[in-house]
Amino acid sequence: EQKRKEAGTKYTRGIAAQGELWRETRDIIGPGLMTDAALSYLGLITDAAAAAVDVVDLYKDNLGKWTKAAAYDMFTSVALGDNPKSTDPESTHQLAELVETGDDALSLSVLLSTYPKEMQPPNAYEDMVEKYETIFRVTRSYLESRKHDGEVNLPDCWFKDLKMVQGLDMEEIILLMPAFLAAGIGTTEGVTNWILLNLINNPEKQEKLYEELKSELNGQPFRKSAELPYLKACIRESHRLNPPGPAMTMRTHEKDVVTESGYEIPAGTLMWFCPYQVNRDPRYVEDADKYIPERFFKDAVKVSLPILKLLNLLLNSDSRNEKNHNVLIRKPWIMD
Repeated sequence: EQKRKEAGTKYTRGIAAQGELWRETRDIIGPGLMTDAALSYLGLITDAAAAAVDVVDLYKDNLGKWTKAAAYDMFTSVALGDNPKSTDPESTHQLAELVETGDDALSLSVLLSTYPKEMQPPNAYEDMVEKYETIFRVTRSYLESRKHDGEVNLPDCWFKDLKMVQGLDMEEIILLMPAFLAAGIGTTEGVTNWILLNLINNPEKQEKLYEELKSELNGQPFRKSAELPYLKACIRESHRLNPPGPAMTMRTHEKDVVTESGYEIPAGTLMWFCPYQVNRDPRYVEDADKYIPERFFKDAVKVSLPILKLLNLLLNSDSRNEKNHNVLIRKPWIMD
């Protein structure tokens, strides 16, 4: 907060805010990550993923470390147009330092914001500040190294779009870096880990996916035109069972709310939508605790569509913008 005030910026605070500041922050940061813009980054993501896969055998005893580094390499490729190849143990890229630092900073932030002081380890706050300072220092040093004639020269990437299209200055982007790392790495890392774990625990699904990949790609790199319905189904089913986060989309209702069970929620209470609970609710999903990718095949999704009417009601109850609140449930189910 002190650095934010010194730099005269506001969007670092806006990420965790509510109301107008949050909406303004979303409008500034969001467009570069929407579908059309994100597609332009697909080559960067694919190249980083391919480089990570090339060294995955080195991590056979610690696959979680590999997924974290792979997620970081994909994020950095999108954000800065530069792959530090941190999955390679011999990488000397200056950005490779932030793989563990970013994860540690997030863990300490969550711990300090959720655990009472008595349960916090000694010097936790000081350790968190040190991690954040490292993120600022490394990011600033990297951007300084990319300067040409006094201007930061980046290839086509998200940070370049934030600067050139959205108008953010580099100091603002540097201060946003910890939040970007938390959102861009932890989610991808967790999703990848759960996909792998669900396939490991369901070898017959893994074999079916392997046969599709072998048939469609024949050992060649991923391409956008590839027809991989079972891969998509495996990813979506893993998303259903193990979403990237336990809660999302905050809403503060202006009126008192009474749930079907009679629980009273006073006006002004901040509420979160919890996809984990809904996705495993047997009223909405048959065999809800089982990993069944086939439920996301097109024909199966059509059968499930009546459920969406009820789920959409849960999201469309905000009078401010009720047309846009169904994206969280509807699009993952019926996309493609």
